[in-house]
Amino acid sequence: MADELDVEAMMALLPKRSTAEDFAEIMAARQRAQDAPPAELTIIPMPEYRKPLSGVACYPCALGCGWVHEEDASTWQLGPVVFRPEDPDSLARSLTENAERRGAELRERIESAIREHFTAAHPGLDIPTRSAW
Repeated sequence: MADELDVEAMMALLPKRSTAEDFAEIMAARQRAQDAPPAELTIIPMPEYRKPLSGVACYPCALGCGWVHEEDASTWQLGPVVFRPEDPDSLARSLTENAERRGAELRERIESAIREHFTAAHPGLDIPTRSAW
């Protein structure tokens, strides 16, 4: 009970916002959303994790035909990580470059598998897309 009173006392000290200020904040957020670049589209579906804690992500066919592309995180190669003691930022740079390279390779593997599947199993159909965000 004492904690609740302290929180209430602190909240009472905060300045009260007017309805006009709230409205202005909402309108500013709407404007930022309108000015934002359009969302990137991808053919990669959201992964499913059918075997919890296994590290295997399953990417099913967006048309629901039963086909699945699996990616096992335990097989991913980290690659060289370079660290120079005289350059404190070199470790962060190396880790970032490594992660970006592995991400691009993963994206390419999944997209290639999906395209091959659609060519073989669903010829003539467009591959469904979704927002990448």
